[in-house]
Amino acid sequence: MIQLRPIRPEEFKDYQDYFVADYAAEIHSNYGTSALEAERRAQADLDEAFPNGVPIANHCLMAIDTLSDHDSQIAPYRVGFLWYELTLTERRCFIMDFYIAPDHRSAGLGSEAMNALEAMLISQNVHSLQLRVAHDNPRALALYQRLGFNITGINLAKHLTTDVQTNA
Repeated sequence: MIQLRPIRPEEFKDYQDYFVADYAAEIHSNYGTSALEAERRAQADLDEAFPNGVPIANHCLMAIDTLSDHDSQIAPYRVGFLWYELTLTERRCFIMDFYIAPDHRSAGLGSEAMNALEAMLISQNVHSLQLRVAHDNPRALALYQRLGFNITGINLAKHLTTDVQTNA
């Protein structure tokens, strides 16, 4: 069983360490930036939404806890994170980041977490749940499609250099 809860202040560093490294790798891979620039951009995005580790309006960072048996004890323990932006005027939620720790994947926890989020959003009269999935993450895409998400578009990017060639 899964429980979503706001992260505790002392957990923010754990999230920051995971997020900056993971997102920087995605930026570096997808946009061809240097590793250092990618890390700077990832940290800047996190700092913008969570100055001093505190979320700005409409941003929520949740811990994903499982209430399953762990090391012969039945107690909640964190298996992931969920960051989303809630826009109540538009009755929509956009998932900024969804993470299940690698050693807890393929156990149905991602589906349970998304179902828990959906139930919470429905109770808040939210009508739309959206997200972006990286092109090189077919596992996540398959999960979201199983959960009823539809592809609404495809993001494309082209790296431009000063060595421009013209098509004649």
